[in-house]
Amino acid sequence: KIIFASIHCDALFNGQLRGTMIYVPGADYRKTTETPEPTSFYKKYAEAREKQTVTFSAATLRQDEALSTNFAQVLLDELGKSRIKRHDGGPPIRNVIRQSGGKFYLPAVLRTTEVPTKVLIECANLTNPTDCTRLSDAEWRQLFAQAFVNALKTYYGS
Repeated sequence: KIIFASIHCDALFNGQLRGTMIYVPGADYRKTTETPEPTSFYKKYAEAREKQTVTFSAATLRQDEALSTNFAQVLLDELGKSRIKRHDGGPPIRNVIRQSGGKFYLPAVLRTTEVPTKVLIECANLTNPTDCTRLSDAEWRQLFAQAFVNALKTYYGS
């Protein structure tokens, strides 16, 4: 039982937006073969040097997205039980990051990680004053951490 979680705080253009958003690896936005740039700073790590190319089947890409989306939904449910704000300025679970000008991308951690269930969690929006206040509160951070642990227990059936 394994999961890859990359936990961050976002800085959205709109300071009115609040809450947690979760990115999953959209199958349509991934390639079946990924090779990092040769100048990548990851080359200093043995793992990156030993396995420079990762390969996935189309079925694996779809399975990764489904498993990751399932976990993301469980996590959002657990956050809701703890009364932690979930992003409501659009879908809180997204399979690609969209930027202005119609650009989109998936971070390398979602494209190249071989762990089937993988999520990039944006806990809060740093441009929103309420989210910033929550982030500075140790009790809120503990609630968030406990919701994450509860989601893992629920997802893996323990």
